[in-house]
Amino acid sequence: MQKENYIVTIIGRPNVGKSTLFNRLIGERLAITTDVAGTTRDRLYEIVNWQGKEFILVDTAGLEYAFEERFKEDIQSQIEIAIDEADLILFLTDGKTDITDLDWFAAKKLKKANRNVILAVNKIDSLKEQDALPNFYKLGFGEPISISALSGKGTGDLLDKIVQELSKIPAPKLKKEKPEEKKIRITILGRPNVGKSTLLNAILKKERAMISEIPGTTRDIIETEFNFNKNKIAIVDTAGLRRRGKIGKVAGTGKKTKIGSIEKYSALRAMRSASEADIILLVIDATEEITAQDQHLAGLAKDLNKGIILVVNKIDAVPNLNISALTSLLKRKFEFIPFASFVFVSALSGKNVQNILELVLKIAEERSKKVRTHFLNNVLEKIVIKNPPVGIKNFKPKLKYITQTGTNPPTFTIFGTQTDKIHFSYLRFLENRIRENFDFSGTSIKIEFREKEK
Repeated sequence: MQKENYIVTIIGRPNVGKSTLFNRLIGERLAITTDVAGTTRDRLYEIVNWQGKEFILVDTAGLEYAFEERFKEDIQSQIEIAIDEADLILFLTDGKTDITDLDWFAAKKLKKANRNVILAVNKIDSLKEQDALPNFYKLGFGEPISISALSGKGTGDLLDKIVQELSKIPAPKLKKEKPEEKKIRITILGRPNVGKSTLLNAILKKERAMISEIPGTTRDIIETEFNFNKNKIAIVDTAGLRRRGKIGKVAGTGKKTKIGSIEKYSALRAMRSASEADIILLVIDATEEITAQDQHLAGLAKDLNKGIILVVNKIDAVPNLNISALTSLLKRKFEFIPFASFVFVSALSGKNVQNILELVLKIAEERSKKVRTHFLNNVLEKIVIKNPPVGIKNFKPKLKYITQTGTNPPTFTIFGTQTDKIHFSYLRFLENRIRENFDFSGTSIKIEFREKEK
């Protein structure tokens, strides 16, 4: 079953509180917030889960036409790209000011784009300020939602509204396939210049993607379909993903590039491709140290509940490479994805590349595997007897019943009482026990809790 992966984009003029709202909704301070208009020039994206609905939230720079000229064109193109890729737009305005020309400009762009839009009025901190709300009906997007991103007031209602609107959208960006056209979808991710396009060509055994020593050559996604051992596979190459603060800048200088907006476009397209994949090939350069960005991309693949293969490339460029020592290092650096598979290759010579596709088929099989409820409950019973659930704040959760409720990714629902009080470490413990008994190597799995009705 193909997973729904929606993109929700925050749009608005500068200084209305987009980054503050972004931080509030994702629950982390990942975006820089300041009173200086136009601070957020690099688009940010994170995964949000609310009431069982998962979506990718995107923060953008301001919609503007009077900002510094050297950034104006770049920021505008980012916004247009973000709107084009979005399934739902969160149009943010400032309740402490009247509707401005920039608000009207943004509204015009959004209506022209013909996207689903939620209008939110920020900085409404008191009942008196609620009086400003009727004025925003003029923008033409129906009833506005009042919020205070700074204090969190109304943001729960806003998330409820987002989930409600997404439920009306039938997985718009996903390709619906007939059963006989079922494909295993692979996305290649990695930092610039680690050899992703060379790896794609080695897998396909033909020059399908343009190769260059210049980092960032692949600026758009490249998708190719082929057959392997009677299985149809769709593989996507993506642009190299740098850390968000580095996107659109010359390496080592911090200066903006003329192709900055193209790179940011590629980053969002890569996110979309990753969200639609079954398996992620995360390419790592054997000639370089493992970086925080490598780990971030692995974390992204895990959060998206994908199958993961760490492809260590350029092994022929490392004299006397100790595979055993490198494997130990990888396990330490990527201990948060202990289920991931490793393969050591030279995309340039083709060494071990065929092993990747064999692993892909094995992982795809694991992602489609169904475990009978009887066997699952036998395991759960033994777990609970030997290691009862650990709760927070002296709560004592109880687990009653488990069943597998989905595949691709394998999803398990556990019924019990006070399950919302289960400590996160016990969730990891449960996952490890499930894997010990039923494998699921190479892929993320999902465990969900549901309160048993009295």
